[in-house]
Amino acid sequence: MEAVADMVHKAGYQFGVYTDRGTKTCDGRPGSLGYEKIDAATYASWGVDYLKEDSCYASGDHNVAFAEYAAMRDALNATGRPILFSLCGWNFWYAPMGRILGNSWRIAGDINTWPNLQNAVDINAQLSYYAQPGAFNDPDMLVGSTPGSAAILTQDQSRTQFSLWAITASPLLIGANIVHLSAWDLATYTNSEVIAVNQDPMGKQGIRLAGGNLTSGAPFNVWGRPLVTGDWAVLFLNNSPNTRDITCDVDCFVAMGLGKVQVRDLWQHKVVGTAEGSWTAKGVLGKGASVIVTFTRTN
Repeated sequence: MEAVADMVHKAGYQFGVYTDRGTKTCDGRPGSLGYEKIDAATYASWGVDYLKEDSCYASGDHNVAFAEYAAMRDALNATGRPILFSLCGWNFWYAPMGRILGNSWRIAGDINTWPNLQNAVDINAQLSYYAQPGAFNDPDMLVGSTPGSAAILTQDQSRTQFSLWAITASPLLIGANIVHLSAWDLATYTNSEVIAVNQDPMGKQGIRLAGGNLTSGAPFNVWGRPLVTGDWAVLFLNNSPNTRDITCDVDCFVAMGLGKVQVRDLWQHKVVGTAEGSWTAKGVLGKGASVIVTFTRTN
């Protein structure tokens, strides 16, 4: 594995591995329970940069889960090697303890359908307080729309997931076979302007500015995230079946502390106008399509 890690590093990538805090992994392989020190030391000797620790075959008691994750945290820290620690407990109740235990923490179940994604987004909407640089809510991997993958998302929905994950400062981890990505998904995952929103150094998670719970049938959402430049990234999501206009109205602008702004579309890669007090994304396609822009103050 050390040789594999060396090869990965030489190619310009970082190297991640997977384990479980229980007696077995979700696939029935040996887990790390009681072996945290030796496992962490082994990962460090291999040159691991990222560790995901799952929660199959493990206690569901909150305090036990926190203690078991803390054991791996301490073991990783003792190695002296910086290893990003990703907790995978699939529950929102990790969020208040997350920044103490690791660098990211799963807050919902696996995403492989649009309703799964809606659920994760609604849960994450309540957890923005807990995110900060080096510690983030994780609503699961990017599942994409490539035929043959485990996901059942349309192309528009896969692009919305990427944009939403950028707005909510969520980890951008591709959960599909990257060798076989469709041209659409490849273009989605290499959009440098959307990635820049996700990687904004302020590390502040975006919030839902308008619209309600997607799982309850809210027809639209408007999300906003403040950026270190003073700009805001704003996402307009159509959750209804038909094409519609979606407006960030005066209350939405007030919530962001904005007046007159220049609007840049991050998928079209161009300025699309100016606005003062409100702005409308026109003709947003239905069934999960979205528009993501930045608002830059001009006054």
